[in-house]
Amino acid sequence: MGGGTYLCRVRKSLKRASDHTSAVTVGDVVGVELHGDDGAVESVEPRRTVLLRRAAGRTPMAQPLAANADCLIAMTSARTPPLNLRACDRLFCLAEDGGLGCALLINKSDLAEPGEFDSALADYRNVGYSAHLCSAVTGDGLAEVAELLRGRTSVLCGPSGVGKSTLLNTLEPGLDLRTAEISGARDRGRHTTTSARMFALPSVDARVIDTPGLREIGLWRVAPIELGSLFPEMRAHLSGCSMPRCTHSHEPGCAVKAAAEAGAISPHRYDSYLRILAKLDSA
Repeated sequence: MGGGTYLCRVRKSLKRASDHTSAVTVGDVVGVELHGDDGAVESVEPRRTVLLRRAAGRTPMAQPLAANADCLIAMTSARTPPLNLRACDRLFCLAEDGGLGCALLINKSDLAEPGEFDSALADYRNVGYSAHLCSAVTGDGLAEVAELLRGRTSVLCGPSGVGKSTLLNTLEPGLDLRTAEISGARDRGRHTTTSARMFALPSVDARVIDTPGLREIGLWRVAPIELGSLFPEMRAHLSGCSMPRCTHSHEPGCAVKAAAEAGAISPHRYDSYLRILAKLDSA
């Protein structure tokens, strides 16, 4: 088949076989049957990785955000909107569950004080994640970001207003993605990306899936006792708990709690774990 763009519908048989909000997502490799300039998606190849979140609403369903990506880059900003590492931690849980690598990107470093985020970056680097500070306005740190993206497919996630589209425009000016100013009344970004889209970045031989700003980040089918396995710094301690179904929150003889109290797990990351656990318990 030659190159080109085709408008395709998804076969009803694929929709019926899926418990997801959509049987196909950006990044999927699909089989299609073409009829002129349009066609139908007949099949979806097995996914190497997948980023799933629990869909909004009362009916339990999964919403696929991206497939076959190598890395999730959780993006937040130093200011406007304010830094939100807890949202990044929830995104990292989605990535760990779906088989993706993880990286943290704090944008708008031009609005930060020198050294302000050194401790936060160290927390994630100690876990084994890439963690970077950059400014899409001044260009600081963009060389490191380009190397982070180089040669692979990444998913860029974060709330509206952190500068995802601005960053991509700076790295690849030909994209010309639409951007918007922050709402002064609510210190919150306005949506400029309304659906996930994949873009080629020839300058770094990469592909990036740009996602809409996410306000709800719920895990899909993760039991409370499984959550600890999605935090890399906890994995080495899980087998040391005295209770077989330990949730690492209140049980006696918990090796994870002991590691957190000893400083082997950062207070911020352990607090994120407890907050996500509480959400799972109430779901």
